[in-house]
Amino acid sequence: PHLKGLLTVSSSSSSSNNNYDVIDNKFDGYWFTANESNSWIMFDFKDKVLQLTDYAIKSDGNGANHLQNWVIEGSNDSKNWYLLDKRITKALCQNYVTETFQCSLKKSNGYRFIRLRQTGQNSNFLNYLMISSIEFFGKLDFVGQKKKKI
Repeated sequence: PHLKGLLTVSSSSSSSNNNYDVIDNKFDGYWFTANESNSWIMFDFKDKVLQLTDYAIKSDGNGANHLQNWVIEGSNDSKNWYLLDKRITKALCQNYVTETFQCSLKKSNGYRFIRLRQTGQNSNFLNYLMISSIEFFGKLDFVGQKKKKI
């Protein structure tokens, strides 16, 4: 989707592979940022808004550096962010495990930008944001058209 221009994936930094690899279902590796606090990866749905209900994250296969502290945030201008979900968990502290999480905090009409931001150190007490994949669930509204369930 990123290479076809359907959405744009950006990140605070990128140390391995392409950040957009995390939305490619054929990708069998993992991606990570530099070792910086508050590292993030952001998805711009361009002319669409996503009413996010759930999301799935697949952990990295590094053997360490597993994500365990994060927030999911939504925005319509990439400046003002609204908290959709907050997690402190060891559910992803294994190689290539996938867990699905329900957004528990903010209900909305949808956001153009969705961001995963690491809020604490990973399982190796470092600040690398490292994941294999992320998938979003909810309603995608094409601006000016009826909502479509995805």
